[in-house]
Amino acid sequence: MKISTKAVLLAIILFFVFYFFNRYILYAIGFMITVGGDDYELSYHMFSYTGIAFIASLVVTCTYIIVKKIEEVLHEIKEIKQQKK
Repeated sequence: MKISTKAVLLAIILFFVFYFFNRYILYAIGFMITVGGDDYELSYHMFSYTGIAFIASLVVTCTYIIVKKIEEVLHEIKEIKQQKK
């Protein structure tokens, strides 16, 4: 199965969007919630933030690819039904 360039670009862009969202938004929220935490302790969570960003972009990209494939299959089924009539 050939993956389109659009899907690859979507994955890369979404990774950066989710990463920066986790880095700057959730980091501040996590810092306020954590009692007694400092920047050094919270820096260990950056690996978790990166993982969350990767998984989120992977889920969205795979969903995009699956939806496109389903649309292709439905289109082919519709064509076959029209040919039989």
